[in-house]
Amino acid sequence: MENTLVLFVNGRKVTEPRPDPRASLLQYLRRILRLTGSKEGCGEGRCGSCTVMVSRYDRREKTIRHMAVNACLLPLCSLHNMAVTTVEGVGDTRRGLHKIQECLAQAHGIQCGFCTSGMVMSMYTLLRNISQPSQEDIQLAMEGNLCRCTGYRSIIDGFTKAASDICCQRDEVTCACRSLGAEECQEAPDDQQPPWRREPTQDVIFPPELMLTEDTEESLTFEHKGTTWIRPPNLKGLLQFLAENSQARLIAGGTTIFLDMKLNHQLPQTLLSTSHIPELTRLTVEDDHLVVGAGVTLEELRTRLPGLVSHLPGWKNRSVRVLEDALRWVAAGQVRNVASIGGNLLNPATVSDLQPVFLTMDAMLHVYHAKSGERTIPYRDAVVTLPPEKCLAPGDVLVNISFPFTKQDDHVMFFKQSERQGYDTAVINTVPQITFKSGSDIIEELHFTFGGKCFQPIVKTPDSVQQVVGKSWSLSLVPTVLTSLGKLLDNITTVTDDARHIVMAHAFKFMFAVEETLCGKTGPNGPSVLSTVDYESTRVFDTVSSDQPPEDAIRRPIPHSSALQMTCGEAVYLDDMPRSEDELYAGLVLSTRPHARIVKVDTTEALALPGVTGYVDHEDVPGTNLWGCGLGEEEVFAESEVRCCGQIIGLVVAADRRVALEAARCVKVQYEDLPAVLTLEDAMREKAFFTEEAAKPHIVFGDVEAGFAASDDVIEDHVDIDAREHFYMENQGVLVKPRPEHNEVDLYCTSQNPSSAQGNVARVLGVPLNRVVCHVKRIGGGFGGRETRNDFLSQPVAVAAYKYRRPVRCVLDRRTDMAISGKGPRFHAKYKVGYTKDGRIKSVEMDVYLDSGHAADIAYVVLQLCVLNFESTYRYPNCRITGYLCKTNTPPNTAFRGFGLPDSFLVSEMIMTEVARRLNMADTQVREMNMLREGDVTVSGILLDNYCTLSRCWRQCLEDSQYEVRKTKVEEFNRHNKWKKRGIAIVPYRFGVGFGARFMSKAGALVHVYVDGSVLLAHGGTEMGQGLYIKMIQVASHVLGVPASNIHTTETSTNTIPNTPATAASISSDQNGKAVKAACEEIMRRLEPIKKNNPDKTWKDWVEEAYMTNVNLSAFGYYGSSELNSIDIETLKGKSMDYLTYGAGCSEVEVDCLTGECQILQTDMVIDVGRSLNPGIDLGQIEGAFQMGCGHMLLEKAVVSEDGWMVKGGPGEYKISTVRNIPRKLNVSLLKDSANPHGIYSSKGIGEPPICIAMSVYFALRAAILACLVSNGCSGHFDLQFPATAERIREACRACIYTLRDERP
Repeated sequence: MENTLVLFVNGRKVTEPRPDPRASLLQYLRRILRLTGSKEGCGEGRCGSCTVMVSRYDRREKTIRHMAVNACLLPLCSLHNMAVTTVEGVGDTRRGLHKIQECLAQAHGIQCGFCTSGMVMSMYTLLRNISQPSQEDIQLAMEGNLCRCTGYRSIIDGFTKAASDICCQRDEVTCACRSLGAEECQEAPDDQQPPWRREPTQDVIFPPELMLTEDTEESLTFEHKGTTWIRPPNLKGLLQFLAENSQARLIAGGTTIFLDMKLNHQLPQTLLSTSHIPELTRLTVEDDHLVVGAGVTLEELRTRLPGLVSHLPGWKNRSVRVLEDALRWVAAGQVRNVASIGGNLLNPATVSDLQPVFLTMDAMLHVYHAKSGERTIPYRDAVVTLPPEKCLAPGDVLVNISFPFTKQDDHVMFFKQSERQGYDTAVINTVPQITFKSGSDIIEELHFTFGGKCFQPIVKTPDSVQQVVGKSWSLSLVPTVLTSLGKLLDNITTVTDDARHIVMAHAFKFMFAVEETLCGKTGPNGPSVLSTVDYESTRVFDTVSSDQPPEDAIRRPIPHSSALQMTCGEAVYLDDMPRSEDELYAGLVLSTRPHARIVKVDTTEALALPGVTGYVDHEDVPGTNLWGCGLGEEEVFAESEVRCCGQIIGLVVAADRRVALEAARCVKVQYEDLPAVLTLEDAMREKAFFTEEAAKPHIVFGDVEAGFAASDDVIEDHVDIDAREHFYMENQGVLVKPRPEHNEVDLYCTSQNPSSAQGNVARVLGVPLNRVVCHVKRIGGGFGGRETRNDFLSQPVAVAAYKYRRPVRCVLDRRTDMAISGKGPRFHAKYKVGYTKDGRIKSVEMDVYLDSGHAADIAYVVLQLCVLNFESTYRYPNCRITGYLCKTNTPPNTAFRGFGLPDSFLVSEMIMTEVARRLNMADTQVREMNMLREGDVTVSGILLDNYCTLSRCWRQCLEDSQYEVRKTKVEEFNRHNKWKKRGIAIVPYRFGVGFGARFMSKAGALVHVYVDGSVLLAHGGTEMGQGLYIKMIQVASHVLGVPASNIHTTETSTNTIPNTPATAASISSDQNGKAVKAACEEIMRRLEPIKKNNPDKTWKDWVEEAYMTNVNLSAFGYYGSSELNSIDIETLKGKSMDYLTYGAGCSEVEVDCLTGECQILQTDMVIDVGRSLNPGIDLGQIEGAFQMGCGHMLLEKAVVSEDGWMVKGGPGEYKISTVRNIPRKLNVSLLKDSANPHGIYSSKGIGEPPICIAMSVYFALRAAILACLVSNGCSGHFDLQFPATAERIREACRACIYTLRDERP
């Protein structure tokens, strides 16, 4: 008998008669309940954008459990008799905001806002469980939530404030208790209450009905379209169902179901849920072991373990402490809250941190079968198979696991080495264990267990180091142990040099840890963990003058215009837009070959699927099938040949997203493979270059040969920078709605360039531009990835909408987006530099290679700017720079934050660092000696005028960071720590803001003033988290003299502002601001006579008078540069930017030279933003850009697979920074008394430049590695490619770790 699913959502009872077992909670919330605050970011539980709170009543403990979970991975059917709280249920702008939402907005912890609802829900759940969490609790709760915009600092600050017990509702201004010094919060005066004040009873209570409802003794069954979900009430029922259907899949937390569906496109017909089986949730302590039910969640085990074993002697629960350590680093809280122990130990899709722990301790699996009864399987027998679940026979159920306690003479530890701190899969887990003869120091047994990605199946090494058995403990045994391990690993052919390095490091650390336990002190030259430093930050900026009118919003740190809406899920992104009744969904048919001829496309199977409407390809294009924004063109639909994996061949449209994607997979494409060039190295070797003149920039300055002749020494080297993924949180998407007449269409898309999207859609449809209206309300992050590359998706979808005369939507999933949308290009530079013995650069010669992919897109402009700006902040009297745009069979690469300048700047900083090292000079001395000064002219002909603040930023950063003092302390630290080193570095930057092309240096704005005094503002810039909308509102507020709250911007569209450039190049505030200023000044000019005659009246009175006297209250403003002329790269005549901005940053890092782990201890930066329009927004942009740069320096690399796919592993392969990767101390100062005659109200663009500050992290890291090499007597020269991942750090230090075999402590 089928049951009805009952759950509560935000306090409202929801019943679903026939729930779909294939549906996730996220799909149900968004598509059925229309609660779109929970976002679909990755669909794999790795970003946290979909986080919600699930609450259930624990009848055994008689408590309510609140859990943050990933809604994208949680089966809908698993939620029977549970309560779900989404961000909409926490607070909203009508009923009032929760303190978390309010504090987050006030702290500027919101930029694009796409991740915000997930962040809020993680923090909300934490506060429901812990009323006053510590900062560590907050960061632990945030580990599963990614943010690409903010750099996390402002989010932590907002949440820390929300968690404070000083005031639960309001800030220092609106809270009466703070101003009066009262101990308890008092009501603030009515005129000081914020408009979004939260009611104290707002929290959704747990439904009493769910506490009164008794668990039925009958099973629960849901069936939908051939898939059945069964929840047995007890073990007996489970065994019976399994005996009847041995092919059924057991589901505990269900965290891998939707990954299986997504990656393998299959799901068993019968799913058996174990979530409510009492026998599987046992968690007890026996005499010599812990009994853990297979259904116990990882988080429940983690939190309950300390209390369970608190009565045991310390030596007995050493194994339990190791288990706690392992549980702490398994996945993130959203996963741990639902994933079960049994699933983690046996799941074939899991690289488990727990498996080596349970294997080390000789755990026992207790298995039940309906017919054969109970049996016990040693876990060591289970893990010899891959996957471990194969140890179970059909019909078997793992009920619980016995986890032994340690004996008094056992010592065991857990090590995890991953690519990223925090939420990440282990590269290697090591669990070493040593046992001594009772009451002595004689070694009886020593073995190691290895897991992680490098050891599948996991490996336990019994008797691996027999040479030490029977000997008395001593650190002198370290070389013997390491040598024995090395020989053992030599026999495992799959073990890499890096894996061998990690194993040796872990073994070395374990030996010293045992020494400390036995002797109470650390051995000499021993390893230690990275320093723990409390998180703190400061921000220094100018405040508005006391005589500025309160209604004038300019230069005030006002949050984003939609910040409050983003905190409560009201902000609408593209895929949040309601579905039209006749809307279709497009599934893309993508090339699976990097280079091939298309022999045949067979759509028969796809078109036969129920719900499929049709197929669209190049034959359906009514206009032209070619498009391009740079050199050459690419095809909208591939016609006869594909040039990369992921190129669009066609698309299938259907009424349902799932059907469309399934049908697209059913399209059969027959290929004839052609030779492919996949990597930049391949392209360089085969000279696969674009041959157009613009694609091979070449500049010569001075006399290069004479410069080398005058040099005392020459360095020849190279710099490699891997491609980078934009990783905007909202995936690429488009919705095209055809209108019923004149071939008109409305295009809704996630583009930074609405006019380009409009033009390309008009071209592919063969209609004039005036028939296409492009709408962009907001974008969940851009970073250059949407400047051109959204158009490759908009055009084929537009063709489908045109063909079927119905709305068509297509939103890419994260993996597809990462695979086909293009990257920041791979960069390689070969350079030769001549210098004098006092450190002066005399001559530079450099070849720059950039991977464009199979089409040029705008990568050729990126290459030109790399060539033109390579000198960064330094004086190069003679240079010859040549650029080569390389063609590979990968998706076209495109703009990325910084537009190539940070890459070329890195070469200059590398030159300065290496010259200083070779001359044994201070880095700062070499940099200062060669630094550009006011009055100098750059290679590209830019005069550094009296607005040049480079020296000021440099000097202030040296002073604020206490560089010299801290450098001395770093050197002292390094003298006393052999395997843990620190480095400190300071770097400057000079960044050109603007497009450098006159036709792109323009903007328009439209201002409507309504009779009630409210103002509607439109301009050509898109809002993608950079705060453009609020800055433009502040400009309008300043000119009109009205509060920012009176002004509103609805969207950016091409029917209000035509012919606009892309929102890019950090210049949008200047260009659009000048247009807004012009429009508002026109309004004020028209109102001037009315104001003059009525000086004592209000704004609203003047507007009403203007309305009554027929004064036009609408005005269009326009800005077009009359100064810029695109630079001629041959003659170096012209101007390549609007103006320059400057900055300097100092970073200190600490590195574990054994494992390659790196921690940024402190970063200080001084940034020139002119006179900031909004310091809060600018600080957020600075910190976010810096943290993105840190990801580029230390983590992020987009690589192509052997079969031609980019980032084939999706978000699990590509690592961006988490909250655990930020500097422990971050100090940001906006340079005071700076001016900019070229910017709007003397401000400067700041979206891109601060990414350059992250260079200081890389060079501090190099300094730390150099200190390690020198202290161990190794060569001081090493190659450290970008990004400097933990693996590459280990490689740089490898010569040092191999000395451990021969070292005698």
